[in-house]
Amino acid sequence: MYAFGQTFQRYKAPKDTLFSSKYLKYDKEISITLPREYQQNLPNTFPLIVVFDSQNKMSYNYILQTIDYLTSNEQMPASIVVGIKSAQNKRYRETLLKISDTTAFGEENEQFIFDELMPFLKLNYKTNEFKTLIGHSRYGFFTTYLMTKRPNEINAVVALSPFFDQKNVNLVDSVKNNLINKKLPQQLYYRFCVGNDFPNDFKAMQSMLQSENNNLNLNKNYNKKFSIKGDNFPQAQHTATPGIMIGQALYEIFEFWKEQQNKYASKQKKTLESFDALNLNVEQHYGTSFPFGMSVMNSEGWYFFNEKKYEKAIEIWKLTSEIYPNFSEIHLQIAKAQKILKITFEKSLKDFELNLSKSTFYTIVEKQELLLELEEFRKSK
Repeated sequence: MYAFGQTFQRYKAPKDTLFSSKYLKYDKEISITLPREYQQNLPNTFPLIVVFDSQNKMSYNYILQTIDYLTSNEQMPASIVVGIKSAQNKRYRETLLKISDTTAFGEENEQFIFDELMPFLKLNYKTNEFKTLIGHSRYGFFTTYLMTKRPNEINAVVALSPFFDQKNVNLVDSVKNNLINKKLPQQLYYRFCVGNDFPNDFKAMQSMLQSENNNLNLNKNYNKKFSIKGDNFPQAQHTATPGIMIGQALYEIFEFWKEQQNKYASKQKKTLESFDALNLNVEQHYGTSFPFGMSVMNSEGWYFFNEKKYEKAIEIWKLTSEIYPNFSEIHLQIAKAQKILKITFEKSLKDFELNLSKSTFYTIVEKQELLLELEEFRKSK
């Protein structure tokens, strides 16, 4: 029996629900974890991370905590995380293809994921076009297969202790033929690792990659937008690889986003043009746009405020409020800068009160603390 804490810094408590699949012809248990920035009546969209085998509580909760940790440290953008459970009596055939076994329903599982679940999440929870799949063991195989089958519909796959070979299916060949030697419209990340479980599969994939790398100059069709990297931990148990690998894999997927964010956060003169240019870099690289972290943008405003460059602080905070509409305290901070500049700030205070009353970003206690801060600010006039 294990006890797990579900206290997050940047995410809300998960919502568990049943999804009735017409393709699988049975219900799938899913768990939806939303970032604090998410609010139903706001237009913000978020990257989607699908984690399979969420019935494995130890592994799944560790992955969730890692996502929360990286998001809290602005190493990856706030995302919507969906865990999918698999019943033990169905898991094997969910990850098996009919070409290997006629009783398999991997193809139906694929339809459930892409034709049912993802459209549902986009419509009801406003996920954007950036999609990451995370799978362990059999689902490491299956997520790798999905990547080779639908490379234009997936942006990243993390395969933990995958194998690459089943009857009539060789994913090493599929990766070579469908990804390395074909051009993609957007960057596609593939990170995989094995422990002491499938060493021969790992060697086969690495051998193919080395061969392709040696032929790089001769291969004009080599896909430079396909980022693939494998790691081997030869003494690690099969169940240990998710904990060993997940943080590194997610960091590498979002490292370019972090690089652009760091350029914005450098203590040089900021302009809206440079902000837009850096965001365009993100969109061109990943194929979709997701903004810089809320705390990074807020701290930039405070940087200029402390440097007594109040007009610039107001400019950055107004931009932050447009990107994160339920981050109410921004309006109070704008009012403080406006007061120093001896310009009217009553509208900012009204915006703060109205925004705070509607925001779901804050807890009740946090809202009370902000209202006390407002009261103190009014008394200081």
